[in-house]
Parts: sequence; C-alpha cells; structure tokens
Amino acid sequence: MGDQFDNLGSLGDLFPASELKCRIRGCDNLVHVSGEQAMYNAARGVSGKPDKMCQSCYERFLKLEDKDMPCSRQGCSGTWVWNRFQQ
Repeated sequence: MGDQFDNLGSLGDLFPASELKCRIRGCDNLVHVSGEQAMYNAARGVSGKPDKMCQSCYERFLKLEDKDMPCSRQGCSGTWVWNRFQQ
C-alpha cells in the first residue's frame, strides 16, 4: 500500500485503556476501562467511557435489597420501594 498509510496508527491508539472515576457519589476509587471495552461500546453505539462502579461499591450494591418504605405522610398507610441502586 505504501508509505501513505504508515501513520494511521492502530485501534489501540484510537481506543486506549483509561481510568475513570467510580460513578457512586462520594467514592474516589478509579475503574479501569480497557481499550477493547471502549471499542466494543462504541461499536454498539454506547458511550466509549461508560459510568461504572468500582469493585468495592459493586460488591456493596450486590448485598443491598429493595426495601418497602412506609409513607411519611400522616394518615397514609401506603408504601414506596427504595430500590437498591437508590440506596
């Protein structure tokens, strides 16, 4: 093909591995996103840098369960669901 294509680089140059901040507010841990994952997300039309939880936040998330919470309005006997992601 010649020298005209020597400077195109590689897919690894287009989708480098990166470190992103955990998506959980107050957590300062970093999440590793591989170049392969970024390329896969781009091919699916999803953001190349997805919002992800770090391993410790994810482990805690898996232990949580949805909770039925009582309504705080006086005289109301209804409940609402506080799902595990909101917690």
